[in-house]
Amino acid sequence: MVDVPVPVTSISTGNVYSNDASTISVSTGILADLARENIKTEGNLAATSFFLGMLSDELTLGITSNTVYSAYYSNALGQQIGVGYTTGCYKYIYRCNTIIDGINNYGKDLTPAVKSQVIGEALFLRSLMYYYLINIYGDVPYTTSIDYAVNKIIAKTDKQTILKNLVSDLMLASQDLNDNFLDVSLLKTTTERVRPTKSVANALLARVYLLQNDWVNAEQTATATINNAMFSLVPLKSVFLKNSNEAVWQLQTVSNSYNTDEGFTFNILTVPDNNHPVSLSSYVVNLFSNTDQRLSTWIRPVTNGGKIYYCPFKYQSYKIAAPTTEYRTVFRLGEQFLIRAEARAQQNKLDSGLNDLNRIRQRAGLLPVVIQSKDSLIAEILTERRRELFTEFGARWIDLKRTNTIDAVMSTVTTAKGGTWRKEAAVLPFPNNDIIRDPNLVQNPGY
Repeated sequence: MVDVPVPVTSISTGNVYSNDASTISVSTGILADLARENIKTEGNLAATSFFLGMLSDELTLGITSNTVYSAYYSNALGQQIGVGYTTGCYKYIYRCNTIIDGINNYGKDLTPAVKSQVIGEALFLRSLMYYYLINIYGDVPYTTSIDYAVNKIIAKTDKQTILKNLVSDLMLASQDLNDNFLDVSLLKTTTERVRPTKSVANALLARVYLLQNDWVNAEQTATATINNAMFSLVPLKSVFLKNSNEAVWQLQTVSNSYNTDEGFTFNILTVPDNNHPVSLSSYVVNLFSNTDQRLSTWIRPVTNGGKIYYCPFKYQSYKIAAPTTEYRTVFRLGEQFLIRAEARAQQNKLDSGLNDLNRIRQRAGLLPVVIQSKDSLIAEILTERRRELFTEFGARWIDLKRTNTIDAVMSTVTTAKGGTWRKEAAVLPFPNNDIIRDPNLVQNPGY
């Protein structure tokens, strides 16, 4: 009979998106949650470095007591194991959709610059989650809705359609996001590289174009980031430092215990254990020549009882309560050079593609190579990606799939790991609970 207004102290959607501070806090909360993610927890974005590394040929599992780790390592996932990414990624997707919907409906009083930046951050972060979902599961449910009734019965969307949606969203995000890194007010610039910018939207867009084999746009988009004066290649020991000039986007350390979970987890102290269960595989270590400075800088050998464990050492701060010197680096310039090198080589721009490749090699202390055939150059670029990007957010697993080499490589690797490769294992199974709850969600083949 009467329309009682929402009290000013209530946390309603209208209240949240009616002022700058609370709107910013919602987006900041997502970034903080991403920063504190444990890489050994299934479903976390950061955990792609760990779990996809075990799925592929990058990491060797040193313990057998954890059944989830063992299932990943032997490529023997089932509907009850290896299913965490739907929960993790869709949680963030829903939050991003809520931001976009809330600002569009209730954000008329927001400062225009704040409104634009927060929407851009939401579009970018949502695109990042879908990028990993399609690379882990293939076709997945795609939604921009916050309506539970809609989302609970949504069917899969074709991967190629999702890629087209990501291109559209990232182009919008690039327009909305600021050119510069902003502080928490989103109105002032800062040296902290922890809020998404136009460049990181372009960096993800370049990855998407690679998946589409759109070499022209991949080259152009990577070039936009490479030509940005804010970014430059830095010495190997400085790449993963906080606010490194190579960092296109980082997640600020929020733990009081250690700088990054990568640094803590990947650095075995004596032998592999529950806290430090993996080391680099021989497939990775053998890629490096003795003159490659990444071997001595980014790989740390630990000898125990005559056995050598090679630890990923990109994050070199791993002690408890150490001063904060490193941030989790999600996108960096080195990758953009390799994206552009591949895109140029695919267009028969061999000289310029070779130049990009040699920029990465020379930073590692290697002599430039001379390659005159397209196929040889592309093969060398893909090998260089393995040397440069190991244990970085599942880059190797994604490369195996997009280059259609996964069956040839993993049939041998899985046997060596004690398992049996099935072509269906190139995608993970959807959780059984998801299949039960959503009558329109069809399980991936082979599960």
